[in-house]
Amino acid sequence: QLGFAPDAWEGVSAYLKSRGFQDNEIERAGISSKNSGNKTYDRFRNRLMFPISDVHGSVIGFTARKMSDDDVGGKYINTPETEVYHKSLVLYGLSRAKKARDPPRPRWPRIHRRERLTNPSESQGSGGQRV
Repeated sequence: QLGFAPDAWEGVSAYLKSRGFQDNEIERAGISSKNSGNKTYDRFRNRLMFPISDVHGSVIGFTARKMSDDDVGGKYINTPETEVYHKSLVLYGLSRAKKARDPPRPRWPRIHRRERLTNPSESQGSGGQRV
């Protein structure tokens, strides 16, 4: 998964508002912040966005890499501590590593009791008819 935050002070916030989110929700999620004049602005601007997931694969934050050398911010910035994102409790990529480590579960066909085939050794000559 990969995303992009446009080079605009309220690009992501405006999009989220159009999808029904409120300013306080966007700010609490760490997507926007307020300056000293109490004006809201996007925290991530002109950056390549990578989701940060919990161990179950649910997105709980973002890390973002700057796209321009003109950007005075750090090369990478992360979502600040929020109600669901606690940096000290998250290891980036753990959900993907867990998924890669766990073997796939076998997909056994569902056979209902009335549809079971007879054991071929018990019903010699029956051709495996249904019982």
